[in-house]
Amino acid sequence: MQTATSKAYINNIVNSKGESTVMIRVTYNRKKKYYKTNITCTPEAFKRATTAKRKTENDRELYFRIKAFEDRAEQVIQELPFFTFDGFAVKYIENRKAADTLTEIYEAKIKELTDNGKIGTATTYRNAINSLNEFKKDMALGNITAKKLQEYSKWMLNKQRSKNTISIYLRTLRAIFNEQIATKNINEDLYPFRRKKTEKRKYAPPAPVKRKRALTDAELSLLYYYEPKLTAQVKALDFWKLSYLCSGMNFTDILNLKVKDYDGQYIRFFRQKTEETDDPTEIVVYMGEDAKTIVNKYRVINLTPQAFLFPFLTKNTDAETHHNRVKSFICQTNKQLKKICKEIGIQYVSTYHARHSFANKLKQGGIGIEKIKEALGHASEKTTETYLKSFNDEVYKEIAAMVKPLKVVNQ
Repeated sequence: MQTATSKAYINNIVNSKGESTVMIRVTYNRKKKYYKTNITCTPEAFKRATTAKRKTENDRELYFRIKAFEDRAEQVIQELPFFTFDGFAVKYIENRKAADTLTEIYEAKIKELTDNGKIGTATTYRNAINSLNEFKKDMALGNITAKKLQEYSKWMLNKQRSKNTISIYLRTLRAIFNEQIATKNINEDLYPFRRKKTEKRKYAPPAPVKRKRALTDAELSLLYYYEPKLTAQVKALDFWKLSYLCSGMNFTDILNLKVKDYDGQYIRFFRQKTEETDDPTEIVVYMGEDAKTIVNKYRVINLTPQAFLFPFLTKNTDAETHHNRVKSFICQTNKQLKKICKEIGIQYVSTYHARHSFANKLKQGGIGIEKIKEALGHASEKTTETYLKSFNDEVYKEIAAMVKPLKVVNQ
């Protein structure tokens, strides 16, 4: 029985740039059919990439891209129980999303995230595609190679953008690729990111730079016991202290607390990040006297369990307005904290420092470093979150007493 064969072939039709589309030619019983790839190049470049013994870097990159399509075609032929051109076409898929621009794919993803109320994540995707389009307008998904990602990283660094920013933006692109592969819109062969250390030809995003953000004991004491005169600064410092005292609770979680989450002694809540996951993480916080005082100072008088505990958010706002109000509250808090830090002469402190300072205080108090993971939000928060939620009520009381800083008396 005759076996089908496949081989890369370049189309005779040349565009205005002198380039043609690379095709995969499948032959069976002397019949031939051609299947498009997303690759375009000049006939000369095609010939060098497929036949030259000494290849340039560009030749090698083109060769591996072409070979990925050839290998995919051969794999499909081998997997078919009996060959037909129709059966081949269905299984081969032809990378139907490979020619779509990043803009098209990102816009669809941003709409999906926005519709699901994930405004913060949608904003990250929006910033990422804006940056990628500034680098090169409307790149096709199938044309994103490891080399192209390296060029983008270098371009970003030349623009004085941090490695953290590059990593955040390219994580969105990696997620896009994974989704398109999972839904069989593109082939695995087009994946440009490194999955294993041995994949030297693939691209590895820069590792985020981890900075220690915990305050020293002296800084923490100066900040905690400072008494601002302006109302805006009083509120900013109160909520920073509440975040610090409540397991380093981030401000999004604080503002989203409901009346039902606070029983006068404990706060029990699910983090916004994990609430919709298969394994949501419940956080339990014992409220010491300082934390209770702050809550009672700002809480709403409302017996409805689903009402917000604090008066900064309202129930019937849309997701975007809700997100913007949280973001505005955090920005205003950081603005006032900056003024306070300048006044008392310590390093700039943001809302984020409360979380790290809490974790650092636990470590100093003897809680095992292997459980704390150095600080909340390092490589993985899961270990820390799992550890905190495993405490019994008595340990929560010990934590509340442990984290309150000692007051430094000026001599």
